[in-house]
Amino acid sequence: MPDGTFCGRSCIGVVPIITRQVLTYKSIEFSYPEPENAQIYRDTFGTEIVFDAPVTATNIISPSPDQPNSKVRDPEFYSVCRQYCFQVLRQISENRPVAFKVRQLLLVSAGHIPTVDEAAATLHYSVRTYKRHLQREGVSYKQLVNEFRNDMARRYLRSQPAMPLQKIADLLGYGKVKSLSRAFASWNGISVTEFRNSQHSSFSID
Repeated sequence: MPDGTFCGRSCIGVVPIITRQVLTYKSIEFSYPEPENAQIYRDTFGTEIVFDAPVTATNIISPSPDQPNSKVRDPEFYSVCRQYCFQVLRQISENRPVAFKVRQLLLVSAGHIPTVDEAAATLHYSVRTYKRHLQREGVSYKQLVNEFRNDMARRYLRSQPAMPLQKIADLLGYGKVKSLSRAFASWNGISVTEFRNSQHSSFSID
């Protein structure tokens, strides 16, 4: 695939992650010929895709450009999400468009992790179809949620060493630090405190 095609998809795909809003597109236009994997574009964005357009552009139905977005005022969340975007965007190149959509949804839903039913409804799938798509991509919704929570927790602990654990727990939908700590230890084999201290020690040495 030419570099430009991946860049075009990546730039558009990153918008809802940074703004933390679910975008509804009327159409998306790309200024290059239709690639062999064009179906991935349609599966990922769920709208009309136009190739060989004069410029790369999006036609957004909602939210309105005039609609205030209060969700982007948390600089800590923005900083972590910006780093996380690069990992999320790899889902497209790995031919996992539904997993990509789920990661977008989880980023938008900070503080409230949707249930399987809620996620399927938001992405306009029946629960059965939704699970089948994820199964084809070799992943389950629970795995994606756990990956998201673990990745975001580690990034918060690394990039925001002063952030209270309660705030991290709230952002990841736990509510209680104890629940976050138990899950983190099961994923990483060390406690939240041990991980944070190890990161602090690394920075001090450097």
